[in-house]
Amino acid sequence: MIVCIFALPVLMMAQDDADTTLGWKKGMVFGLNFSQASFSNWAGGGENSIAGNAILVAVAQYKGNKDFWNTGLFTTYGMIMKGGSTDKSDDKLEINSLYGYEIGETKWFYSGIMNFKSQFTAGYAGPEKNELVSNFMAPGYLNLGLGVTWKPADYFSLNIAPADAKFVFVLDQYLADKGDYGVEPAVYDENGNKIKDGKNMWFQFGAYVRLVFNKEVFKNVNVLTTLDLFSNYLEKPQNIDVNWDVLITMKINSWLSASLNTTLIYDDDVTFTRVLDDGTTETYGPRTQFKEVFNLGLTFSLGDKFED
Repeated sequence: MIVCIFALPVLMMAQDDADTTLGWKKGMVFGLNFSQASFSNWAGGGENSIAGNAILVAVAQYKGNKDFWNTGLFTTYGMIMKGGSTDKSDDKLEINSLYGYEIGETKWFYSGIMNFKSQFTAGYAGPEKNELVSNFMAPGYLNLGLGVTWKPADYFSLNIAPADAKFVFVLDQYLADKGDYGVEPAVYDENGNKIKDGKNMWFQFGAYVRLVFNKEVFKNVNVLTTLDLFSNYLEKPQNIDVNWDVLITMKINSWLSASLNTTLIYDDDVTFTRVLDDGTTETYGPRTQFKEVFNLGLTFSLGDKFED
C-alpha cells in the first residue's frame, strides 16, 4: 500500500511587472511533503519506506523611485528511511540579496549582489553510506560582487558583476585535509604524519553573472529560473562554474498545487570518487550534476502576495 499523506510544495513568489507600488513587500511560504510505502507478501518486491521533505522560502522586496532591493532565503531538507537505513534526500541553504540604483531612466542599475550557498547537515556516499563527502559549510560558497543590473521588468533581471569576490569554505577539517572542493590539501611527511592542516578557505576573484526569470507563463503556471555563472580570473578562467535552477509551479485550485524543481551544476573544482571491484577507491574529474524533485499537495503562505 502506498499513501501520500501530506504535501506542501513551495509556490515561488512572482511580482507583477505592471505594479508601480513603492515600498516593501514581504512574504513567506512553507512546504512539507510526506510519503510512506509498505509491503506485505508483495510478489513484485519492494522495501518499506518513509520520506519527508520540508521547504521554507522567505522574500523581502523594496521598490523605490530610483532603486530596488530584493532579498530572499530558500531552504529545503529531506530524509528517507528505507530498508533499515536513513539517508538525506535533499539539503539546501541559500540566501540572495541584490541592490540596484538606476542609471538615468535606462532600466540599467548600478548594483551590488550577495549570494550564499551551503547545506545543513553531513552527507555520505559509498556502498555503506559511511564515507563523509560534505557537511555544513563544507562546502559553503559566498559571492560578493559589484557591477550593473538590467531590469526591464519586475519578473526579469540580469546582473553582471565583473568584480566579484568568491569565497569557498570547507570548515570540516577531514574534508579540508583531503583537498575537497578545491581547497589546498594537508601536507604529510614521508611516514604519513600530517605536518600541516588543509586550508579551510579558498579565495577567488572573477566575474559573476546571475539571471533571474520569474513569471506566470500560462494561467496558473509559474516558471522561476535562476542561472549563476562564475569565472575565476586567478586560475583557469575558461572553466566556468554553472548553477542552473528551474522551478515550475502549477496551481490546480485554491488549495492544491504541483511543482517540479530541477538543478544542474557544473563545478570544475569538485571531483568524485567511486569504489572499484577490488575494494580500492578511484578519484575522477568533475561531472555535470543534476537533481529533480516533484511535489503534489497543499500550499500555505504568509505575508504579501507576489503573484501575477
